Amino acid sequence: MSKDKLGSEYEEWLDSLPNTWGNILCLDYAATTGWAVYKEGKGVTSGIWKLKGETIDEKFYEYFYEVKNMILGGIDLVYHEKAGGFFRHAASGRANAGYAAILRVLCVRYGVELKEIHPMTLKSRAKDYLISKDIPLECLKAKKPKKLPIKADMINAAEHRFNRKVKDDNEADALCILEYALKEIADE
Repeated sequence: MSKDKLGSEYEEWLDSLPNTWGNILCLDYAATTGWAVYKEGKGVTSGIWKLKGETIDEKFYEYFYEVKNMILGGIDLVYHEKAGGFFRHAASGRANAGYAAILRVLCVRYGVELKEIHPMTLKSRAKDYLISKDIPLECLKAKKPKKLPIKADMINAAEHRFNRKVKDDNEADALCILEYALKEIADE
């Protein structure tokens, strides 16, 4: 779990916001789930869960209890990356639908609001942030350049924005989702 100090620019921005949103959990779910939590007065923590089950049912069971424990720890709002329509394997699509269903059931059960962000919105915001800070995009360095950020870009955006090292792209995505959530709430 990362508990590093945020960049001073970001801390100042957080401090300037009215504390009306409560505690927020952001998830990028999969067999390795990235998570980020904002708790009022305590700041941001983040990390990953590597679900150890050998079968998908065992992974669902472990995911259920990880999310339930987080929600019962005082979460008021959950954001997650909306599942895209394209998966390399049918099993990945089914697993993703299962994680989403478990999350929805837990939020309904415990009265926690659930919001989602489209993957393209998340990537576009990360790209805009990197460009605004004159940080080179890895997606443009490839032999066949891509328009949207790749995993390395998402990690770069999260590490620069939150002034911390992240374990992988799952944690980076969760932190980028958290930034989106805080900005969306601030704009309401």
